[in-house]
Amino acid sequence: MILLPFGIRFRWDGRTALIFYRTGLQIGFLFSFLTVFSFFFWNV
Repeated sequence: MILLPFGIRFRWDGRTALIFYRTGLQIGFLFSFLTVFSFFFWNV
């Protein structure tokens, strides 16, 4: 509910959207890396 106005505002700002997109990719990559790492770690 609170983030809805920010989402509408950022939709018109291409640079801000790109920053959020790249940040999301980095967070997703880090999360997937930690998941795979923990998966191999617990199987050792």
